[in-house]
Amino acid sequence: MDKFIKILRVVLLLFFLLWAMSWLSIRAYKAVNEGDSRASHDKFLVKLYSTPYEIRKWFRDRDEVEKPHLAISIDTVKNALQIGKGNHLNHVNDSIYLLHSLSIDKSTIEVLLQNIKTGKIAQKWTVPINEIMRDLDSIKAILIQSSLDGNAIKNLDIHIPKNINNIIIRHPLMLKDGSLIFKIPQVSYIYKIDKNSRILWKSKKLAHHSIEQDEFGNIWTCAYNLNNETANRLGYKEDALLCLDQAGNELYYKSITDIFIENNLFTKMIESTPVGYDWDNIYKDPYHLNDIKPVKNDGTYWKKGDLFLSMRQKSLVALFRPKTGSLLMAQQGPWLAQHDVDIESDSVISIYNNNYSFLNDQVKKYSNVALYNFRNNSTTYVFDSIFNSNFQGRKTRLHTNDVLIEETMNGMYYLLDSVGKVKYKFYVPYPSQPNFAQYPGWSRAYRKKEGVFIEE
Repeated sequence: MDKFIKILRVVLLLFFLLWAMSWLSIRAYKAVNEGDSRASHDKFLVKLYSTPYEIRKWFRDRDEVEKPHLAISIDTVKNALQIGKGNHLNHVNDSIYLLHSLSIDKSTIEVLLQNIKTGKIAQKWTVPINEIMRDLDSIKAILIQSSLDGNAIKNLDIHIPKNINNIIIRHPLMLKDGSLIFKIPQVSYIYKIDKNSRILWKSKKLAHHSIEQDEFGNIWTCAYNLNNETANRLGYKEDALLCLDQAGNELYYKSITDIFIENNLFTKMIESTPVGYDWDNIYKDPYHLNDIKPVKNDGTYWKKGDLFLSMRQKSLVALFRPKTGSLLMAQQGPWLAQHDVDIESDSVISIYNNNYSFLNDQVKKYSNVALYNFRNNSTTYVFDSIFNSNFQGRKTRLHTNDVLIEETMNGMYYLLDSVGKVKYKFYVPYPSQPNFAQYPGWSRAYRKKEGVFIEE
């Protein structure tokens, strides 16, 4: 009996100690993130509060070393060819090249400009991965310290990879001089390397998701704002619009929250609607800005210099005019969790409709492309029942009027004709496991015309 009582005392003591540590850690976390404390003991307790996340990340990183998530099984996929194995397909144009990344081994990542039909490689870059890994370590330290200082929300560093074999090159962009602009998801600097793979510059601000050029050749990308007072007070990740010139100089920077406040939409978009979380349910991610599409020519409902914005968590497509700070359109649905807005005519835009419902993580049977007509505020759908990508994805209309679809989560590419017939289904083989597909990083299409490569 005495032995039982002793054990019970120890158990109760441990329980109360753990309860007290948890309560003090949560209290300190709230105090630090709400700006009420900078005390060293509070910061220590915040680190203690982070211990479960760090343990989970350690196990996850260890598993990633053993089994890279960039290799996607395609054993069950029929009628899919490896890229460059389409020489026998007479109906496929041989002028289309794919700009994509390839994980060569555990220490080398390349970006290739490769003909989708013949497999010919027109240009190749070797990513300066060791410097990027050093930058990622530095970024992680900055994010953790910024959170401890109360200047940013907690756990933004959760998705920073520790291992080279799990690095993805996101949405690479080739310029006319053969230089390359790219980044790493989900938290990264933007890098520019020359045709010989030497780093020319990297951005000062952190970016994520898409990279696009405007009519002047400037670079627009989705960025973070770690110092937005409203977002930090309410405890959510803040997205921003960032524009750089080709020398890496900052030309424009604007917080999404500030855009909504200035256009009297903040209550509708944040205060009166559920606030979504990232996929690990670690931090609040109410917008999830995933695409900025610069308008290069005047249309009936937009002007050159405007921006189309896609925000996944709100199923929102917006038309924003940086010159005036005005939101000309803020349309939620009928598309769901969409990506990649493109201009189809002077009054119609297309949207990669993932068709994923946030209601109980409901997965629809297929994704498609939504066509939104500004003239009558109507939406129609094309390319139904062909591909399915709950997350991510890209669509590119080619000069041939064919459409190239990237089904990111399944590692597949579809070349469709104008009515949706599949002309060519292919994948990029993972180098060490050719029966698996390389995880795409939002590849970009180019066509070769008279010896010059033009982005599609």
